[in-house]
Amino acid sequence: EKLADFGYSHKCSFSIHHLSLGSLAAVMRDPKNFDNPSKFIPDRFIKDGRFENDPKVCGFSVGLRNCIGKSLAIEEYFAFATAMVENFRIKRVAGNMDLAKHAFLRLPIDDIRVQFLRR
Repeated sequence: EKLADFGYSHKCSFSIHHLSLGSLAAVMRDPKNFDNPSKFIPDRFIKDGRFENDPKVCGFSVGLRNCIGKSLAIEEYFAFATAMVENFRIKRVAGNMDLAKHAFLRLPIDDIRVQFLRR
């Protein structure tokens, strides 16, 4: 039996309480929350030319049990992206590469093949 399988819900029970466990990736790709959830559409978060925070997007969870490392993670994302842009020239390579087998979230990714050239 798998302990956790990204993209699928599992039932877990403790005493009389029942919790439905699922990965955040599955929730974020649910068509009930977003039209065409598997497509990259950043405009869905922009209303009247301004970014609008959507309560359905909860990358670090919400409430009292939210991620205590959220601010550190955001800073690390920024530092990583900055280092990549500073040290590499990113060039798109023609062709197709299916990353579904190797991607952490098992997302089918098409036409995103890049080459990192050291500056």
